Amino acid sequence: MNEAFSIRRDEWKARIEGEVLPTVWNSKGAALAGIEVELRRRAAKSAPFHIVASQLMWIGGYRFCADASDLGLAPGVWPTIITTDFGNGQPLLFEREVMEGEERRAMVYAQRSGLIEVIIFND
Repeated sequence: MNEAFSIRRDEWKARIEGEVLPTVWNSKGAALAGIEVELRRRAAKSAPFHIVASQLMWIGGYRFCADASDLGLAPGVWPTIITTDFGNGQPLLFEREVMEGEERRAMVYAQRSGLIEVIIFND
């Protein structure tokens, strides 16, 4: 069962199927929204995410880029594997994060057994 519950005045937590999420929200509505975001994030991580070459911009060599929102990624959702139809056709695997201070700026994916690198910007 998924629910939001109060732990103190103006402090709410969320539970998804018995697991209490670590975040504390300032209202029940925010906690319920947090449940929805977490459920979408979990679903996106478990389902294959597919991109095609026309969704990417070439930036030189074997490197391509795109904004997360242009690819249809929900905020905070970063798949570990991306299926694709370009390069050698092998999936793109998560390689590394690009951080700026505490903020995630981009995620870098590399094609298995290939040279293609895709940078997805957190916009």
